[in-house]
Amino acid sequence: MIRTFLIVACLICASLTGEAQINLVMNGDFEQKKTCPYAFDQVKDALYWSCIDTAFISTLDTLFGSPNCSPEYCNLCCPGGGATAPANMWFYQYPRSGTGMFDVAMYNNIETTTIEYQRDYLMGRLSSPLAAGQSYCVTFYVVMANTATFAINHIGAYLDDGSIDTNSHCGWPHTEYTPQILETAIIGDSLNWTKIQGSFTANGTEKYITIGCFTDTSHTDKIRLHTGTGSYYEVDDVSVIPSDATAYAGPDKYAGTGDTVAIGAETNGGGMPCYWYTLGGTAPVDSGGTIRVRVAGTTTYVVSMDLCGTVTYDTVTVTDTGCGAGPVAAYTYGGSPVYGGTDTLNFVYAGTGTVDSVRWDFGDGSTATGLSNMHVYTVPPDS
Repeated sequence: MIRTFLIVACLICASLTGEAQINLVMNGDFEQKKTCPYAFDQVKDALYWSCIDTAFISTLDTLFGSPNCSPEYCNLCCPGGGATAPANMWFYQYPRSGTGMFDVAMYNNIETTTIEYQRDYLMGRLSSPLAAGQSYCVTFYVVMANTATFAINHIGAYLDDGSIDTNSHCGWPHTEYTPQILETAIIGDSLNWTKIQGSFTANGTEKYITIGCFTDTSHTDKIRLHTGTGSYYEVDDVSVIPSDATAYAGPDKYAGTGDTVAIGAETNGGGMPCYWYTLGGTAPVDSGGTIRVRVAGTTTYVVSMDLCGTVTYDTVTVTDTGCGAGPVAAYTYGGSPVYGGTDTLNFVYAGTGTVDSVRWDFGDGSTATGLSNMHVYTVPPDS
């Protein structure tokens, strides 16, 4: 029996249908990263994310080469320090999904022009500008850090064309911006993730989303919990989805016993406000627009998506063909990124099991065959 890397021998082609949903936030679940973070302020290690002033660098942060007002990119892969999870100097918390999340200084009740570092603002890119006149549902999740001085309200999301990135004092409260999505309730839960969600009608210029607290201390409701001045909140699973979208479980899949297959949105499904169940089950088995499941008997899965109060459902059946598990795909590569230039990587197949052929998909539209291949990537600027 011929087995291939990336294409399972047991696969039977199913008819493809168009996706009924799409998350326009790039890397909305913070799983795509340049490298594992190892210190404070390394917001840019999460692909497509930054602080709101990529040109301003405070003397406080020259050690790490990142601007002041930078949220902390935290990941389970970090061995320790201010970027680690779940045990951190500010919190003990696992990401809502996956391995990555952000720690964001949402509030500080000291407001003075002599102190730059008062707040963080987390800015992410959209895959395309929003359509003028279209309603969108915006969702993200937060949990208060255990050491937060205050529980606060007015955590929100502001969508614009990127003009917010012109600030020279990015760590100050930015009351000049009015977030389209605003949570008016005080969030004081440091154990469970709280969903912040709302809808708005786009004007057609929005290409970025920025999360933070934009109101000054006199307009922010708060409850003091500890001594100190500031409050951190963790952020995960950010999405912007057309309000008329419906849940999408993807085409039916066929695979061998023990194989793992992806179901759901076929592109950019991370961070979506979706829960997955087995048909007839009541407890969710996973969350997000795309999940991976291990085949152990033919199973039908149900996905539910809540877009600002409108809940839709879809189903997908994963048929167990009984062929048995195929080779385990794995690879090693050598190279280091040169931001703003190119990087040549040597990919070598390192999977288990015997394969007759290998097909590489490098993620940029290029493919190749063979057990090893060199590929040249164009690396975006470090911004």
